[in-house]
Amino acid sequence: MLIAPIVPPSTSLDELIECLRCTARTTATATVKDIAYGMCTVGAAGRVHDRALLDALDWHPTTRLGIRCVYDGVLLVARTEHGIAEVSTNRYFRVPFRQRRRAQLHIGDRSYSSRTSRPATS
Repeated sequence: MLIAPIVPPSTSLDELIECLRCTARTTATATVKDIAYGMCTVGAAGRVHDRALLDALDWHPTTRLGIRCVYDGVLLVARTEHGIAEVSTNRYFRVPFRQRRRAQLHIGDRSYSSRTSRPATS
């Protein structure tokens, strides 16, 4: 059995990340109109750059966000008056190190985000 060699990209990591930021994307929507989801790469210092989802959530710069780990690998981010994070003027927010560590979320990981406007049912 032959294993193909892994060849690193010829461009620098900064160029690859900048290319991802520059590309305009739309938020993918499910068949239910009150659900939106998207994916992004966690950037330096825990930055989450999912502008399409931030727009869908109507989170503008200076919006305060509460972040907590609810399950292994699952972070709950919600708008709150006295949150620990804030949406920056460049349309991203940072997940603090302690929350990233609890959720085992590392720089460079792909992050899946979703939102629903429907109330949770039990």
